[in-house]
Amino acid sequence: MTAIFFSIYIVGNKIILDGVEPIVSLAYMAAFSVVFFTLKSLWEGTLSFQYSSVDVVPAVLLAIIPTLIGIIALFKALEILGASKSAIISSFEPVVTLLLAYVLTGDRITLVQLVGGAFILSSVFIVQMGRVSGVDVSVEQTQVLAE
Repeated sequence: MTAIFFSIYIVGNKIILDGVEPIVSLAYMAAFSVVFFTLKSLWEGTLSFQYSSVDVVPAVLLAIIPTLIGIIALFKALEILGASKSAIISSFEPVVTLLLAYVLTGDRITLVQLVGGAFILSSVFIVQMGRVSGVDVSVEQTQVLAE
């Protein structure tokens, strides 16, 4: 299900944001996220601005390094490579994250994580096999279907 919804997300972004600069796309995404979560926390009565530096520093680092750089890179990849290739490349993200966590922080890799990684790699293999056999649907074909 993740692969299906992620593919919809990638193709949807390619169709909607075609011709829009990655930084502009990120600005819109960030603005709508801020508005949504502010309204949600106001509705639930959980809005608070009482944070310590222990809370703020990791949050800022997470916002800049994986989020800002990652999303800009994804949108730039969509612009340069197209939706199909970007989806395949970005599907390796969980596997790379798992390996980096193991190498950099010494996190243990569990059997469930290995099985998940195998599912991810096998889904990429299946997609590539479909491309070889001529089953691939291009972004242009998806746009025609959407219209």
